[in-house]
Amino acid sequence: MPLFCTNCNNLLTVVTTADSFYFKCISCQEVFEPTATDTLRREWIKGDDLLVHKTILQNAGRDPANPKVYRDCACGARIAKQVRLGDDMRLINICTGCDKQTIEGLN
Repeated sequence: MPLFCTNCNNLLTVVTTADSFYFKCISCQEVFEPTATDTLRREWIKGDDLLVHKTILQNAGRDPANPKVYRDCACGARIAKQVRLGDDMRLINICTGCDKQTIEGLN
């Protein structure tokens, strides 16, 4: 994931809309396309759901597009990223420190 503009070395912001995802420089407005490792967007494919969900969960803690919440974890980290997965759209918290996954509402 690029963090800084190659033209002016200023910080890039993540821009996401319903149909696009890219990085944009806050200074010179240069746009950078993401690579395959920068995005978690996917098409719905029946039959491969388990593998796709596993990949999403492995990367969700580092994805800047996922919302973060403050949750205490046994590892000492206090921030988790959230994703919704499955037909029932369960809310899953992923610790940013140790990648431990917990389902919202279950103890």
